[in-house]
Amino acid sequence: MCNVKNFFAAMLLVFAVTILGNAEAAIVTDKLPLQCYVDHKVTSYDTGSGQPVGWIDPEVDLVRITVIDGNTGVAMGTHPGRNGTVERLFWARDVFADTNYSNRNAHVSGYHEVYRTQNSGATIGSVRDEDVTVVADNGNRAQIIYRLDNGTGYKMGWVSSSIVYGGVNPNPQPQTKDFPSSIYLTQVGNSTCTLVSAAMMLRAKAYLNGNNSWNSITENSLRSTAWIEHQGLRHEFSYQNMRVSHVSVSGISVSNLKNLLNQHPEGIVIHCSSLPHAVWVISYSGDTFYCSDPLRNYSGDKRALDNSYLGRRFGSQSNILNRVTAYWYIP
Repeated sequence: MCNVKNFFAAMLLVFAVTILGNAEAAIVTDKLPLQCYVDHKVTSYDTGSGQPVGWIDPEVDLVRITVIDGNTGVAMGTHPGRNGTVERLFWARDVFADTNYSNRNAHVSGYHEVYRTQNSGATIGSVRDEDVTVVADNGNRAQIIYRLDNGTGYKMGWVSSSIVYGGVNPNPQPQTKDFPSSIYLTQVGNSTCTLVSAAMMLRAKAYLNGNNSWNSITENSLRSTAWIEHQGLRHEFSYQNMRVSHVSVSGISVSNLKNLLNQHPEGIVIHCSSLPHAVWVISYSGDTFYCSDPLRNYSGDKRALDNSYLGRRFGSQSNILNRVTAYWYIP
Protein backbone atom coordinates (compact mmCIF):
# COMPACT_ATOMS: atom_id res chain seq x y z
CA MET A 1 0.00 0.00 0.00
CA CYS A 2 2.91 2.42 -0.64
CA ASN A 3 0.78 4.28 -3.18
CA VAL A 4 -1.83 4.98 -0.52
CA LYS A 5 0.90 6.34 1.79
CA ASN A 6 2.17 8.62 -0.98
CA PHE A 7 -1.36 9.80 -1.54
CA PHE A 8 -1.82 10.76 2.09
CA ALA A 9 1.53 12.54 2.19
CA ALA A 10 0.44 14.66 -0.74
CA MET A 11 -2.98 15.28 0.74
CA LEU A 12 -1.39 16.47 3.98
CA LEU A 13 0.64 19.02 2.05
CA VAL A 14 -2.33 20.23 0.03
CA PHE A 15 -4.93 20.47 2.76
CA ALA A 16 -2.72 20.74 5.92
CA VAL A 17 -5.07 18.57 7.93
CA THR A 18 -4.65 15.50 10.11
CA ILE A 19 -6.04 12.31 8.61
CA LEU A 20 -7.67 10.08 11.19
CA GLY A 21 -7.15 6.36 10.72
CA ASN A 22 -10.68 5.06 11.17
CA ALA A 23 -12.83 4.15 8.18
CA GLU A 24 -16.57 4.71 8.48
CA ALA A 25 -18.98 1.82 8.97
CA ALA A 26 -20.54 1.69 5.50
CA ILE A 27 -17.25 1.26 3.64
CA VAL A 28 -17.07 -2.40 2.62
CA THR A 29 -13.56 -3.76 2.03
CA ASP A 30 -14.18 -7.47 1.41
CA LYS A 31 -16.38 -7.37 -1.72
CA LEU A 32 -13.88 -6.62 -4.47
CA PRO A 33 -13.48 -5.95 -7.30
CA LEU A 34 -16.55 -3.72 -7.06
CA GLN A 35 -18.22 -2.04 -10.05
CA CYS A 36 -20.32 1.09 -9.51
CA TYR A 37 -21.16 4.63 -10.62
CA VAL A 38 -20.96 7.89 -8.65
CA ASP A 39 -23.75 10.46 -8.23
CA HIS A 40 -21.51 13.55 -8.29
CA LYS A 41 -18.25 14.61 -9.91
CA VAL A 42 -15.44 12.90 -8.01
CA THR A 43 -11.78 13.96 -8.10
CA SER A 44 -9.27 11.18 -8.74
CA TYR A 45 -5.58 11.24 -7.83
CA ASP A 46 -2.36 9.88 -9.28
CA THR A 47 -1.32 6.61 -7.62
CA GLY A 48 2.27 7.71 -7.30
CA SER A 49 2.24 11.40 -6.41
CA GLY A 50 -1.21 11.67 -4.85
CA GLN A 51 -1.87 14.79 -6.92
CA PRO A 52 -5.31 15.38 -8.47
CA VAL A 53 -5.11 14.44 -12.14
CA GLY A 54 -8.71 13.89 -13.26
CA TRP A 55 -12.24 13.13 -12.24
CA ILE A 56 -15.02 10.57 -12.44
CA ASP A 57 -18.14 11.73 -14.31
CA PRO A 58 -21.41 11.02 -12.45
CA GLU A 59 -23.77 8.39 -13.90
CA VAL A 60 -21.46 8.00 -16.93
CA ASP A 61 -18.11 6.53 -15.86
CA LEU A 62 -18.14 2.92 -14.70
CA VAL A 63 -15.73 2.60 -11.77
CA ARG A 64 -14.02 -0.70 -10.96
CA ILE A 65 -12.64 -0.60 -7.41
CA THR A 66 -9.81 -3.04 -6.71
CA VAL A 67 -8.54 -1.87 -3.29
CA ILE A 68 -10.19 -0.13 -0.33
CA ASP A 69 -8.03 0.71 2.69
CA GLY A 70 -10.21 0.11 5.74
CA ASN A 71 -8.17 2.38 8.00
CA THR A 72 -8.01 5.48 5.84
CA GLY A 73 -11.01 5.13 3.54
CA VAL A 74 -8.89 5.52 0.41
CA ALA A 75 -9.88 3.46 -2.64
CA MET A 76 -7.94 2.52 -5.75
CA GLY A 77 -9.48 1.47 -9.02
CA THR A 78 -9.99 2.17 -12.69
CA HIS A 79 -12.32 4.51 -14.55
CA PRO A 80 -12.51 6.00 -18.07
CA GLY A 81 -9.95 8.72 -18.77
CA ARG A 82 -9.16 10.99 -21.68
CA ASN A 83 -7.11 8.37 -23.51
CA GLY A 84 -8.71 5.19 -22.20
CA THR A 85 -9.00 3.42 -18.87
CA VAL A 86 -6.83 4.83 -16.08
CA GLU A 87 -5.92 3.60 -12.59
CA ARG A 88 -6.44 6.21 -9.90
CA LEU A 89 -6.94 6.80 -6.18
CA PHE A 90 -10.09 8.43 -4.77
CA TRP A 91 -12.03 8.65 -1.53
CA ALA A 92 -14.32 5.71 -0.78
CA ARG A 93 -16.74 8.17 0.88
CA ASP A 94 -17.39 9.61 -2.60
CA VAL A 95 -18.68 6.22 -3.70
CA PHE A 96 -20.55 4.98 -0.60
CA ALA A 97 -23.53 7.27 -0.05
CA ASP A 98 -23.83 7.06 3.75
CA THR A 99 -20.64 6.30 5.66
CA ASN A 100 -22.55 6.43 8.96
CA TYR A 101 -24.97 3.69 7.96
CA SER A 102 -24.86 0.37 9.84
CA ASN A 103 -24.45 -2.18 7.07
CA ARG A 104 -26.77 -5.16 7.08
CA ASN A 105 -27.53 -8.22 5.01
CA ALA A 106 -30.90 -8.65 3.32
CA HIS A 107 -32.61 -11.09 0.96
CA VAL A 108 -34.25 -9.77 -2.21
CA SER A 109 -37.25 -11.75 -3.44
CA GLY A 110 -38.27 -11.65 -7.08
CA TYR A 111 -36.68 -9.73 -9.94
CA HIS A 112 -35.66 -6.08 -9.57
CA GLU A 113 -33.53 -3.74 -11.66
CA VAL A 114 -30.63 -1.97 -9.95
CA TYR A 115 -30.05 1.69 -10.79
CA ARG A 116 -26.73 3.50 -11.16
CA THR A 117 -27.46 6.22 -8.59
CA GLN A 118 -30.29 7.09 -6.24
CA ASN A 119 -31.72 9.60 -8.74
CA SER A 120 -30.86 7.79 -11.96
CA GLY A 121 -33.21 5.94 -14.28
CA ALA A 122 -30.28 4.17 -15.97
CA THR A 123 -29.58 0.67 -14.74
CA ILE A 124 -26.35 -1.06 -13.75
CA GLY A 125 -27.88 -4.54 -13.60
CA SER A 126 -30.51 -6.54 -11.74
CA VAL A 127 -31.02 -8.84 -8.77
CA ARG A 128 -33.27 -11.86 -8.51
CA ASP A 129 -33.94 -13.92 -5.39
CA GLU A 130 -30.54 -13.34 -3.81
CA ASP A 131 -28.72 -12.04 -0.74
CA VAL A 132 -27.33 -8.49 -0.81
CA THR A 133 -25.51 -6.11 1.52
CA VAL A 134 -27.32 -2.83 2.24
CA VAL A 135 -24.84 0.05 2.74
CA ALA A 136 -27.19 3.08 2.59
CA ASP A 137 -30.93 3.79 2.75
CA ASN A 138 -32.63 7.16 2.26
CA GLY A 139 -36.10 5.80 2.99
CA ASN A 140 -37.11 5.41 -0.64
CA ARG A 141 -34.02 3.91 -2.23
CA ALA A 142 -31.31 1.70 -0.79
CA GLN A 143 -27.71 1.31 -1.94
CA ILE A 144 -26.80 -2.37 -2.17
CA ILE A 145 -23.81 -4.57 -3.04
CA TYR A 146 -24.49 -7.87 -4.81
CA ARG A 147 -22.38 -10.60 -6.39
CA LEU A 148 -21.98 -10.83 -10.17
CA ASP A 149 -23.59 -13.91 -11.68
CA ASN A 150 -20.24 -15.16 -13.02
CA GLY A 151 -18.69 -14.93 -9.55
CA THR A 152 -15.85 -12.61 -10.63
CA GLY A 153 -16.73 -9.69 -8.36
CA TYR A 154 -19.52 -7.43 -7.18
CA LYS A 155 -21.68 -4.50 -8.25
CA MET A 156 -23.08 -1.63 -6.19
CA GLY A 157 -26.24 0.27 -7.10
CA TRP A 158 -29.64 1.44 -5.93
CA VAL A 159 -33.01 -0.29 -5.52
CA SER A 160 -36.30 0.55 -3.85
CA SER A 161 -35.95 0.41 -0.08
CA SER A 162 -39.05 -1.74 0.15
CA ILE A 163 -37.44 -4.76 -1.50
CA VAL A 164 -34.72 -5.02 1.18
CA TYR A 165 -37.32 -5.17 3.96
CA GLY A 166 -38.99 -8.36 2.79
CA GLY A 167 -41.30 -6.35 0.56
CA VAL A 168 -42.42 -3.93 3.30
CA ASN A 169 -40.61 -0.69 4.10
CA PRO A 170 -41.07 -0.03 7.85
CA ASN A 171 -40.46 3.69 7.36
CA PRO A 172 -42.00 4.65 4.00
CA GLN A 173 -41.54 8.28 3.01
CA PRO A 174 -44.46 10.38 1.70
CA GLN A 175 -44.49 10.28 -2.10
CA THR A 176 -45.41 13.90 -2.74
CA LYS A 177 -43.49 14.35 -6.00
CA ASP A 178 -44.87 16.63 -8.68
CA PHE A 179 -44.43 16.54 -12.44
CA PRO A 180 -44.85 19.42 -14.91
CA SER A 181 -48.52 20.24 -15.44
CA SER A 182 -48.06 19.57 -19.16
CA ILE A 183 -47.37 15.90 -18.41
CA TYR A 184 -51.10 15.26 -17.89
CA LEU A 185 -53.20 14.11 -20.86
CA THR A 186 -56.89 13.92 -21.70
CA GLN A 187 -58.08 10.89 -23.62
CA VAL A 188 -59.36 11.48 -27.14
CA GLY A 189 -60.99 8.10 -27.70
CA ASN A 190 -64.09 6.92 -25.86
CA SER A 191 -62.44 3.84 -24.39
CA THR A 192 -58.72 4.64 -24.35
CA CYS A 193 -58.29 5.34 -20.63
CA THR A 194 -55.70 2.58 -20.22
CA LEU A 195 -53.75 3.77 -23.27
CA VAL A 196 -53.65 7.40 -22.13
CA SER A 197 -52.83 6.46 -18.54
CA ALA A 198 -49.94 4.36 -19.82
CA ALA A 199 -48.80 7.26 -22.00
CA MET A 200 -48.65 9.51 -18.92
CA MET A 201 -46.70 6.87 -17.00
CA LEU A 202 -44.20 6.62 -19.88
CA ARG A 203 -43.95 10.41 -20.09
CA ALA A 204 -43.11 10.47 -16.37
CA LYS A 205 -40.47 7.75 -16.78
CA ALA A 206 -38.85 9.60 -19.68
CA TYR A 207 -38.98 12.85 -17.71
CA LEU A 208 -37.25 11.23 -14.72
CA ASN A 209 -34.64 9.77 -17.08
CA GLY A 210 -33.81 13.26 -18.31
CA ASN A 211 -35.26 12.62 -21.78
CA ASN A 212 -36.23 16.08 -23.08
CA SER A 213 -38.58 14.58 -25.67
CA TRP A 214 -40.89 13.06 -23.07
CA ASN A 215 -43.77 15.27 -24.29
CA SER A 216 -43.67 13.51 -27.67
CA ILE A 217 -45.30 10.49 -26.01
CA THR A 218 -49.03 10.85 -26.65
CA GLU A 219 -52.14 8.77 -27.09
CA ASN A 220 -51.63 8.81 -30.87
CA SER A 221 -47.89 8.09 -30.83
CA LEU A 222 -48.33 5.11 -28.48
CA ARG A 223 -51.43 3.68 -30.10
CA SER A 224 -49.86 1.59 -32.87
CA THR A 225 -47.44 -0.01 -30.40
CA ALA A 226 -49.57 -0.59 -27.32
CA TRP A 227 -53.20 -0.71 -28.43
CA ILE A 228 -55.21 -3.60 -29.87
CA GLU A 229 -58.30 -2.24 -31.59
CA HIS A 230 -61.58 -3.40 -30.01
CA GLN A 231 -59.63 -5.18 -27.25
CA GLY A 232 -57.62 -2.62 -25.30
CA LEU A 233 -54.11 -2.05 -23.99
CA ARG A 234 -51.58 -4.81 -24.57
CA HIS A 235 -50.41 -6.60 -21.45
CA GLU A 236 -46.76 -6.35 -22.49
CA PHE A 237 -45.11 -3.87 -24.85
CA SER A 238 -42.01 -1.72 -25.30
CA TYR A 239 -41.83 1.91 -26.36
CA GLN A 240 -38.73 4.12 -26.73
CA ASN A 241 -36.59 1.56 -24.87
CA MET A 242 -39.09 1.41 -21.98
CA ARG A 243 -40.84 -1.89 -21.24
CA VAL A 244 -44.34 -2.06 -19.77
CA SER A 245 -45.71 -5.13 -17.98
CA HIS A 246 -49.12 -6.17 -16.65
CA VAL A 247 -50.24 -7.87 -13.43
CA SER A 248 -53.73 -9.22 -12.70
CA VAL A 249 -54.98 -8.77 -9.11
CA SER A 250 -58.14 -9.08 -7.04
CA GLY A 251 -57.94 -5.76 -5.23
CA ILE A 252 -54.83 -4.06 -3.90
CA SER A 253 -53.98 -3.05 -0.34
CA VAL A 254 -52.74 0.34 0.81
CA SER A 255 -49.37 -1.12 1.83
CA ASN A 256 -48.89 -2.97 -1.46
CA LEU A 257 -49.72 0.13 -3.49
CA LYS A 258 -47.27 2.18 -1.42
CA ASN A 259 -44.56 -0.41 -2.03
CA LEU A 260 -45.23 -0.31 -5.76
CA LEU A 261 -44.96 3.47 -5.83
CA ASN A 262 -41.75 3.32 -3.78
CA GLN A 263 -40.30 0.99 -6.39
CA HIS A 264 -41.69 2.94 -9.36
CA PRO A 265 -41.33 6.73 -8.99
CA GLU A 266 -42.96 7.13 -12.41
CA GLY A 267 -46.18 5.69 -10.95
CA ILE A 268 -48.38 2.82 -12.13
CA VAL A 269 -51.64 2.42 -14.04
CA ILE A 270 -54.52 0.76 -12.18
CA HIS A 271 -57.65 -0.64 -13.86
CA CYS A 272 -61.06 -1.54 -12.50
CA SER A 273 -62.69 -3.84 -15.04
CA SER A 274 -66.15 -3.66 -13.47
CA LEU A 275 -66.56 -0.02 -14.58
CA PRO A 276 -64.34 -0.23 -16.66
CA HIS A 277 -61.84 2.60 -16.16
CA ALA A 278 -58.12 3.20 -15.56
CA VAL A 279 -56.08 6.02 -14.01
CA TRP A 280 -52.39 6.75 -13.58
CA VAL A 281 -51.55 6.59 -9.83
CA ILE A 282 -48.66 8.96 -9.14
CA SER A 283 -47.93 9.33 -5.44
CA TYR A 284 -49.20 9.15 -1.88
CA SER A 285 -49.12 11.13 1.35
CA GLY A 286 -49.99 9.24 4.48
CA ASP A 287 -52.62 6.76 3.30
CA THR A 288 -54.04 9.06 0.61
CA PHE A 289 -53.18 8.26 -3.01
CA TYR A 290 -53.04 10.74 -5.86
CA CYS A 291 -53.66 10.11 -9.54
CA SER A 292 -54.24 11.66 -12.91
CA ASP A 293 -57.52 10.66 -14.52
CA PRO A 294 -57.49 10.84 -18.35
CA LEU A 295 -61.28 11.18 -18.62
CA ARG A 296 -62.58 14.55 -19.75
CA ASN A 297 -63.89 16.69 -16.85
CA TYR A 298 -61.48 14.85 -14.53
CA SER A 299 -58.22 15.27 -16.45
CA GLY A 300 -55.38 17.78 -16.51
CA ASP A 301 -54.11 17.62 -12.94
CA LYS A 302 -53.04 15.48 -10.01
CA ARG A 303 -55.95 14.74 -7.67
CA ALA A 304 -56.88 12.47 -4.82
CA LEU A 305 -57.84 9.02 -6.07
CA ASP A 306 -61.31 9.30 -4.52
CA ASN A 307 -61.81 12.56 -6.48
CA SER A 308 -61.40 10.75 -9.81
CA TYR A 309 -64.11 9.20 -11.95
CA LEU A 310 -63.42 5.96 -10.07
CA GLY A 311 -64.24 7.79 -6.85
CA ARG A 312 -67.46 9.17 -8.29
CA ARG A 313 -68.61 5.68 -9.18
CA PHE A 314 -67.23 3.66 -6.26
CA GLY A 315 -67.19 6.26 -3.49
CA SER A 316 -64.25 5.88 -1.11
CA GLN A 317 -60.60 5.16 -1.88
CA SER A 318 -60.99 1.86 -0.05
CA ASN A 319 -63.80 0.82 -2.40
CA ILE A 320 -61.66 1.73 -5.40
CA LEU A 321 -58.67 -0.30 -4.23
CA ASN A 322 -60.89 -3.30 -3.49
CA ARG A 323 -62.10 -3.21 -7.11
CA VAL A 324 -58.70 -2.98 -8.82
CA THR A 325 -58.32 -5.94 -11.18
CA ALA A 326 -55.00 -5.14 -12.87
CA TYR A 327 -52.10 -2.74 -13.03
CA TRP A 328 -49.42 -1.84 -15.57
CA TYR A 329 -45.92 -0.82 -14.52
CA ILE A 330 -42.44 -0.23 -15.94
CA PRO A 331 -40.06 -2.94 -14.62
